[in-house]
Amino acid sequence: MTLYSPQFVSGDRGGNSFHVQGSQGVSNLHALWDSALYELGGSPKMPLSPADWNKLGQTTSSLVNKHAEVKPVSSDLNPHDWALESLKVAQNFVYKGINQNGPVPDSYINQSQTAAEAQIVKAGTRLSNILKDIFRL
Repeated sequence: MTLYSPQFVSGDRGGNSFHVQGSQGVSNLHALWDSALYELGGSPKMPLSPADWNKLGQTTSSLVNKHAEVKPVSSDLNPHDWALESLKVAQNFVYKGINQNGPVPDSYINQSQTAAEAQIVKAGTRLSNILKDIFRL
């Protein structure tokens, strides 16, 4: 089963056709959220150096500590539930407080960063739980 946000049905291709006046090379809503709203933008050079691994570990620890409230829901390994959660985020955050072709307000960035961070922590914790289940750890 596939779930769609009503915005996606209208044809914005998951935010790719929802253009914004962003910074750091961001020109659409999808790219804005992929960058975790500028906070985690850019891709590290591969292979990762020891310094890159260290920075990634620090960022991960910081996000997990900041969003400890997501741990209980991260034990839910049902993809249908994840899709419903993501739909809720899209409805409550992604399209609110931002206008197509307009600048990205600081208030939008600040509020949405928290939602994006929580989603990242949930995804990482769920992946960890799935791997533990697969390998019986």
